[in-house]
Amino acid sequence: MIKRLKTDTDSLVSHASKLLICAFIILALQDHDQKQFG
Repeated sequence: MIKRLKTDTDSLVSHASKLLICAFIILALQDHDQKQFG
């Protein structure tokens, strides 16, 4: 039970970090586009 819970938490953390990285890249790209066209 505890082992499974730890695995779920690990996968959740890795998923969350991937989402954070994606969001950061999207924000950076939007910022870059605004500088280019502004």
